[in-house]
Amino acid sequence: PDIEVSDNVVCKTITANQVQTWPKKQKVHAVKLTQKYAILNRIAAATWVPTRHSSDIAT
Repeated sequence: PDIEVSDNVVCKTITANQVQTWPKKQKVHAVKLTQKYAILNRIAAATWVPTRHSSDIAT
């Protein structure tokens, strides 16, 4: 079964309730992330490979 989760629930989870609603400008500042999500964010940023093809996955 599909589980639907709102942006606000995600925002509360990744910030340990420091931010209650997803910001209007669509960005959550990295300093608000919990330690776990801050580490995951750094890994994602370090391994991110830019591509012009939205349907491709860079490895």
